[in-house]
Amino acid sequence: MTAGLLNPELLYLFKPFLDVFIPVFLFIIISLYFYFSLVFVSIAKKLKYNKPWLAWIPIIRRVIILQLADFSWLWIFLILVPIIGWLAL
Repeated sequence: MTAGLLNPELLYLFKPFLDVFIPVFLFIIISLYFYFSLVFVSIAKKLKYNKPWLAWIPIIRRVIILQLADFSWLWIFLILVPIIGWLAL
């Protein structure tokens, strides 16, 4: 009998949980991605942004938000810096 986290008996006990949890979790994540992408596309269209389809790309979505809010282009680069980027958004 093996000990530790990779014990086959423990994996056998968690398999029904994982068979339900992983698909539900993926469904929720994908649903949220589509919802927020559609929201940002509609916002970009209402504000007459040139390329609203760019809202489907997660990192570019933040750039669009800053551009629509008339922030300086320097703020776009600050997103890439970890701690300062959080303050930029």
